[in-house]
Amino acid sequence: MDPLTSRDVRYFHALARLKPGVTLGQAQQDLHAIALAIQKEHPQTSGGRDVRAVPIRENLVGGVRNALLMIHAAVGLVLLIACANVSSLLIARAIGRRREFAIRAALGARRSQLVGQLLAESLVLGVSGGIAGLLLGSWLIALLVRVLPAGVPRIDAIVLDTTVMLVTLVASVVTGVLFGILPALQATRIGAAHAIKEGGERGTSRAGARSALVVAEIALTLVLLAGAGLLANSLLRLQRVDPGFEPAHVTIAYLMVPQSRYPKGADQTRLYRRLLDGLAARPELQAVGVGFPGPFDGGSASGTFIIEGRPSTSRADRPFAHLGAVSGGYFAAMGIPLLSGRTFDDRDVATAPPVAIVSESMARRYWPGQDPIGKRLRFDDAEDNPWFIVVGLVGDVRQLGLSREAPALLFFPYEQFALPFTSVAVRSSLPQGAVTTLLKSQLAAIDPQLPFGSTTSLQAKVESNVDQPRFRAMLIGVFALLALVLAAVGIYGLISYTIARQTREIGIRVALGAAPRQVMLPVIREGMVLALAGIAIGLGGALAAARALPAFLFGVGASDPLTFSGVALLMLLVAVVASYIPSRRALRIDPVVALRAEYER
Repeated sequence: MDPLTSRDVRYFHALARLKPGVTLGQAQQDLHAIALAIQKEHPQTSGGRDVRAVPIRENLVGGVRNALLMIHAAVGLVLLIACANVSSLLIARAIGRRREFAIRAALGARRSQLVGQLLAESLVLGVSGGIAGLLLGSWLIALLVRVLPAGVPRIDAIVLDTTVMLVTLVASVVTGVLFGILPALQATRIGAAHAIKEGGERGTSRAGARSALVVAEIALTLVLLAGAGLLANSLLRLQRVDPGFEPAHVTIAYLMVPQSRYPKGADQTRLYRRLLDGLAARPELQAVGVGFPGPFDGGSASGTFIIEGRPSTSRADRPFAHLGAVSGGYFAAMGIPLLSGRTFDDRDVATAPPVAIVSESMARRYWPGQDPIGKRLRFDDAEDNPWFIVVGLVGDVRQLGLSREAPALLFFPYEQFALPFTSVAVRSSLPQGAVTTLLKSQLAAIDPQLPFGSTTSLQAKVESNVDQPRFRAMLIGVFALLALVLAAVGIYGLISYTIARQTREIGIRVALGAAPRQVMLPVIREGMVLALAGIAIGLGGALAAARALPAFLFGVGASDPLTFSGVALLMLLVAVVASYIPSRRALRIDPVVALRAEYER
């Protein structure tokens, strides 16, 4: 069988440039008409098949768009948490200035003027923070580019340009108003006479607004923590997946044989045989094989076939499998276990009866409970089409990626399934550089004019398969950790402010002989009430937000109870610590000093 001419084997994609003035929709209509014509011309092999036009930009960046949107959402949550934190601190600061504002109001200042002053102060903070962020970002971009996975498209286009600067400036102004408006309204709401009489600080505290902000911080933090927890859990499960081969000490080299020099399949297989024989004679190499396509290579040949004794009514009902052309040594080089039967050997030349090796998934799917050895299949029901005899059964290989189930795989001898492109797998304890040098010299000895492709280690291919999940989990984890610190600061600040307001009360209780536990528990209880309220709201928000995560998860549900319970307990623990630290300070209040300070007011 010639895979380059067989209409049952598919692994090519076409690239085309639209003519000026032609839209993608018009091109799609033309392609649909061409597909219909092919279906009429070849009803047996092309029935029901259509052609879909995809813009190359979509093909390049479509896989990372959702991940970028998720990261943008995480950035937005951290920004909101920071705004709530700063707003809470500004409320406390503004309350302390109420007497000042009341006096200014009594002297004729309008409330709009006072609000404008406070907003101007918050805008200065916001813009200053934006400038500091730009300076920090200009340094962090280089670090970000270094840690980004290699598969992310257009990494070189990540720069701090004018658009980014303008967006940052606008965001700084917006956040300045966002975290400044509530403190400004709170500070200027009370009447002048009442504020002057109460001394400003002991007036109506509006602690409810600060408490609401802290609850919002905790809720938003929990959403980020839940997302980070789900991604981290998914990453751990993905890293524990058995790929079906042993990646350690394996070097992969890619070859593309010029068809101008080796036009026939026999010429190509003769070249591969000489290369394999030369490499196999080297004692420092444990195993050598050729195979296409390799795992995680992106290209995947596939086809439908007929199993002997199982007639199918249409091609759509036929069995389906991913195809590979390999040498017998490929399985040993890759570390793919042979479960029964044999691998390919010198008997399986182009003129010999066609044979095949199937994966465990394929055997389980099409011969459940049976031994696949000796079964026969072919690619067309024409009488002159040969039958392939199954001679071996190998373990499953996650050919399409670690996060995808092992597909049904059907392997053919490379001499019976000749291809002008393949990869060489070499298992050796030598460093990758030494193996690459050896491969180059061996290929040059056969044909000095043959181009040599790139090389990589099989371990690097496995690692690259988890690069993007690892990067997403790491980045969202950093945002979640930052949000957790901000939430802890918010709780700490609120409890500290509460203690400062209750200095006289706590001093009296200590003077009357209150035990440390009686002083600390009410303070910690206040922090726990806020934390539990925020956790309850945050869990609902996290469950809703997690609906956008299934595409990024592996082996864990978007509502995994273990993850959600863990992040809720972590948030509660942080709240306990953030409440406990200022509560200890309450025990050090000197009753005499507290009462004297109150009297002097």
